[in-house]
Amino acid sequence: MVCVTATPCAYVLARQKGKFWRFITFYFMATITVPVQLYLYPLYFIFAKLGLVNSIPAVALIYTAMFSPFAIFLLRTYALAIPVALEEAAQVDGAKPWQTFFYVILPMMRPGLLTVAIIVGLNAWNEFVIAVTFLQNDSNVTAIVRFYNLTGQYSTDWGEMLAAAVTIVLPIVVIFVLLQRQFIDGMTSGAVKS
Repeated sequence: MVCVTATPCAYVLARQKGKFWRFITFYFMATITVPVQLYLYPLYFIFAKLGLVNSIPAVALIYTAMFSPFAIFLLRTYALAIPVALEEAAQVDGAKPWQTFFYVILPMMRPGLLTVAIIVGLNAWNEFVIAVTFLQNDSNVTAIVRFYNLTGQYSTDWGEMLAAAVTIVLPIVVIFVLLQRQFIDGMTSGAVKS
């Protein structure tokens, strides 16, 4: 959801040189730096009134809102690196704006999308506060919350706990090993504007 919402936003912010860009930048920086605990109570109050506590799509919506500013900033650098001449060439060839975005811009932003997907996926996989607050049924808790629940007050089954730790860490390691070249290329290719 973060990639789907952040990509068009980053593209528009990269191409529009408005006078409100500084305000938008400040807004996104504020949302990145504000800790989640600051808006946890009002968010829980609203979600409880709407009946969205213990809803996995509702938690996905919160994660999307949390991680989108970072994704927009990162993807904006990729959109800035794409020459405007490519869009103009697509326009001359008769492409509509949505076709230009989907067939010209989006394929060129693929390394950035992969980087965002890996970073956001890792952050969402390791996130604890939102998951433990909004997912309270045992049937839909995340792996991190279930791992936390393995510790007992008086005793801990260390074998079960270490097996759970390996189960939590192993998918991330496998994904990173398989995609490390694309991840590193994605991190470095958007760093310099061409």
